[in-house]
This record gives sequence, structure tokens and C-alpha cells, in this order.
Amino acid sequence: MRKILSPYSRLTILLGDVVKRLPPRLVWPMSRAVGRVLYWTLSRRRRDVKRAYEVLCQKAGLNANPNELARGFFERQLMLMVAAYSFRGAPPERFRELCEIQGLDAVKEEWVKGNGVLVLSFHFGTHLLSLVKLEQEGVRVTTVRPEFMKDIKDRKQKAILFIDRETIYVGEGEGLASPVRSIVRKLREGYVVGFAPDGDQGGTVMTIPLFSGEYPVRRGLVEIVKMARCPVVYAQGMVANGKYYIWYSPIMRPPIDGEMDDFITEVIEYISRQFERLIREFPESVWWTKPMEVALGLRKNDRLEPVNRGINA
Repeated sequence: MRKILSPYSRLTILLGDVVKRLPPRLVWPMSRAVGRVLYWTLSRRRRDVKRAYEVLCQKAGLNANPNELARGFFERQLMLMVAAYSFRGAPPERFRELCEIQGLDAVKEEWVKGNGVLVLSFHFGTHLLSLVKLEQEGVRVTTVRPEFMKDIKDRKQKAILFIDRETIYVGEGEGLASPVRSIVRKLREGYVVGFAPDGDQGGTVMTIPLFSGEYPVRRGLVEIVKMARCPVVYAQGMVANGKYYIWYSPIMRPPIDGEMDDFITEVIEYISRQFERLIREFPESVWWTKPMEVALGLRKNDRLEPVNRGINA
């Protein structure tokens, strides 16, 4: 399902420039107003989103009205899509006024010790805002992005997608130049690396359980964790009650010695459970991506082949 507001659109960047300058108390009213215009003018997209929420309510056992969820989804789109853009370079007081943050200190402590941290997010809510907040705290942060984004030249579009000179691109390079090795090098240099592993770029795909379905995730996740042996955190940003809620999980530490398979299984099972929890708590912040549609049976898996089931497949 196509995005309601695309990060590649000049309109989104224009709206992001407005949000940057708005007093915090007006950010949510503006997002709602833009969302309502989109809701009533994009009739086909409105029907698609309503149908998707009907399926989500059924699969997840949500006691919610799909029509209300669809309206809430549209109302949050502006805040979610421009979050990274509007907060990069923002002063600490803007974060305090617009964000509720949980679990940040543990990630900062790891970085202060010189440890690289792999921050995992899915394409849900605002998966970049947790990284923007770490950057604002003085942490060295970089992201993993699809290869096609390497050709983006526009400064503002780079900002909205969190692309900088340290960005690692999935889908290019092999052997010593592979993105997995590049990610591991950055982690060993003490960077926080943000990685959204759901999708089909860059190699084979495995699946993790989600609401009794199968959510596609890039198998590179397993290779990175196994090679880097670094602390892992799962983080997401959502919109609720007119504000952002940024959540970082407790630190997951790999074993000092021995096999990594048990640890990797633990990480995958944990993030699967937490992803389900966050979807239940913040359903209006769902992104209707290919992986989400596949997991809920709204789309066939043929565009995400090949699929390996589980980490040992």
C-alpha cells in the first residue's frame, strides 16, 4: 500500500519546514488538520486503510473500531513522516515538550563506555526518531538504508531520511565490502547503528511470527548480530495523545564466549513480542508496508522471495 505522505515528496518536505517552526502546542493540531484533508480527499486510500484495519483488528483481537483507527492513522501521518526532519538539530527543550522518552539512559551508557550498539526498529511509527534523539544527546549515530537512496542529492530529502556521509547502504558490495561487514566495522568503532531489518533489499529473507502470520525480515540481521557480538536494543517511536512516545528496550547483551544462536533466537523472539505489543498499544501508528501486509494476509509473499523460515533455515 502506498504511503499517504511520501518522504520523497516536496510537499512532505514543505510541511516538515512548517512543523519545524511551529510552537510545540500546534504540532498535533496541524497534523490532525492535514490528516483530515487527506482522509476525505483520498477516497481509495481511505478504503484500503479501513480494510487493513479490519483485518488487523480480527488477527490481533483488537477491540477497536476500524473506521476510528483509519482516521487516527491519517491524523498521525504528518507527525510520523516528518519526525526525523523536524527534530534534527532541535534544542533539548523541544524534545522535552513534544516527546515522552523511556529507556534512553541505558543506550547512552553503553556508548559512553565505548561500546557500539545495534538499534533495531521496524517500519512502524517513526522508526528514525529514536536515532535522532541519540544524535541530539551527542552519540555518534549512523543508519542502514537501501542502496537506491545513495543517489539522493537533495539536502532536505537526505535529512528527512536520516542519510549522512556515514550511512551504510544495503544491496551493494560483496566480500569485505559487504554491508554486513561495513555495519560490523561501525559497531566496533563505537557507533550506534540504526537498522530496520524488515524488507526485501539486500539478500535473502527470513520470517518472524506476528499475529499468527509471518513477518518478512532480512536475514542480514542474523549475520550482523553474530559477527558484531555487540549490545542490541529494540526501539520505536509512536504518536499518542498529541505527542511522540519514544521507547528503547532494555539492553540485550551477547554471551562473552560460546555460540550465538541462542542469543539471536532470544533477540528475535523478544522483538517479535514487543512489536506485537506496540502495535496493540499504538495501532494508529502502523505502517502498511509489504511486510505488514504479508504478515496479515493482505498480500501474497511472492514479491518477497526467497523466504527462509527461522534463523537456522
